[in-house]
Amino acid sequence: FFRSCETMQLEVIATSYNVKKLDPDAYGCKSRKVHVVFKMGSQEKTTTVLDKGLDGLWEEADNKFLFDVTDPQTDQLEAQFIMGEVALGVVTKYNLDTLKENKPTYKGFAPPGGKVDLQLKAIGFGLPDVEEEADESWMEGDMAGCGDDDEC
Repeated sequence: FFRSCETMQLEVIATSYNVKKLDPDAYGCKSRKVHVVFKMGSQEKTTTVLDKGLDGLWEEADNKFLFDVTDPQTDQLEAQFIMGEVALGVVTKYNLDTLKENKPTYKGFAPPGGKVDLQLKAIGFGLPDVEEEADESWMEGDMAGCGDDDEC
């Protein structure tokens, strides 16, 4: 699952948010400026603050973060959506033990009234990315008894 001699990192990219169903006044949000705080252990990273209202996109170059991973079996990434100075919803936690190595995995979480989209990628750890063979056994069905006029 992981190689102890390599550096293990988690790449996190914040992509977008949409909280159009949120009533900011009901939560005491005085400002519509939003950002997401990511934490893993003692490491903390924050997206750029967007003042785009209830729907916005983050630029990838400014919102791609690397976290050092010590144990993919137990480490967790935490994410919290902030509007104004108010933390909305619960802290979302992501386990790392199901990520595929070097393959982007799209994730999201749901603050009140919407969603936040992000992408996680395991670097130096993770499950192997094995292509699964398509199950085509349904095409090998028993056609005995089917004639030209019969429906099967």
